[in-house]
Amino acid sequence: MLPAHRTTAWTPVLDGALADQARIALANTVDAIAREPIDRGRPDRLVVFWSYALTVFSDARFEEAYALAVERLLADLRPDANPGLYGGLAGAGWALAHVSEDDADDDDGDEVLRWIDEVLLDTLSPGPWHGPYDLIEGLTGIGIYFLERTANGGGGVSARRGLDRVIHHLDALAAPTPTGVSFHTRPELLPEWQRPHCPEGQYNCGVAHGVPGVIAFLARVAARDGESSRAASLCHEAMRWLRAQDLGPDPRGRFPAWVAPTRASARTRAAWCYGDPGIAVALWAAALRIGAPADDWHRLALECAARPSTLSDVADPHLCHGAIGLAHLFNRCYQASGDTRFRDASRTWFAHGLAMPPTAAPLSATSDDILEGEAGVGLALLAAIRDDEPGWDRLLAADLPPGASRAR
Repeated sequence: MLPAHRTTAWTPVLDGALADQARIALANTVDAIAREPIDRGRPDRLVVFWSYALTVFSDARFEEAYALAVERLLADLRPDANPGLYGGLAGAGWALAHVSEDDADDDDGDEVLRWIDEVLLDTLSPGPWHGPYDLIEGLTGIGIYFLERTANGGGGVSARRGLDRVIHHLDALAAPTPTGVSFHTRPELLPEWQRPHCPEGQYNCGVAHGVPGVIAFLARVAARDGESSRAASLCHEAMRWLRAQDLGPDPRGRFPAWVAPTRASARTRAAWCYGDPGIAVALWAAALRIGAPADDWHRLALECAARPSTLSDVADPHLCHGAIGLAHLFNRCYQASGDTRFRDASRTWFAHGLAMPPTAAPLSATSDDILEGEAGVGLALLAAIRDDEPGWDRLLAADLPPGASRAR
């Protein structure tokens, strides 16, 4: 069952020649992904991609590709799979929950999701959590799955238990500091190249692997559970810690990639995964959801929109750390605020991304990954030319509510 992508306060950010260029690139992307052998793809990502592409492209080939992706995703489910949101069981569950969110009669799909719930609940058993806490691989990503289960009143008791266990583990991992609480990444969980720089571990400042992703998740839970909840308290305290990591105005960015006991990394590139743009959108959305002051994060987003592209270190079009990723973040900011400075920045970055191969020409080969492949580019292009709010970017904790700040 394809998700019903509901129209809200969302307007296409692209028009005219740039919209035409986006449509051509999108058609090329859809055709190229359809030509990829199904056994080479990531089925959870393909399921999400095709669920959106089929709202625009009606073709028997694409419908078959969608059906095959669902079939392979179900066939690949294993109780011993890695539990993460990207490349793991939580990611497979998120895709199934997302595309079946409006199908109240899908008993087979719900049975599979209840099985995934139980496997992940076992993974979240009450003992100490020794794995990563982040959005990509860890606790936060598992929490994002359980949130998706509850998106339209579904999920029931098991999803609620899952959220409670994720909050329990995050609470146990929260590290008090003079400026709030943070979350420590132990050295053995770091990439090998980072360990010499952070022999005692680090406090990560990126959305993908660090504290901003946790804050975005906690705010979603707090918005459901109320200001008195433990999620709300952790969220406020983690926000306070993150504010304290601001290194001050700089055309290359304010926030480091990470902070270690003896040093901080340099200011990092402009991207979703690390850097000011991803932080601004995640924290702006979080502040709105928990009733915290959002002005600083709104201003940070405006700073990002005004920065020259030559200082961004952007070298590819993809969502994770590329031009289309920035374009989508600024599209979200525009839909939330109505501020044309964000619209202009989004258009500028879409133009940059569309000029980069492979989106500038028909594709002969592609990657179906959402973060670092053409599937993510295609999803962002769809969000730029249609008047339906996307839901897929809940995977990125980038779902800044449309119209939320239009009274400014």
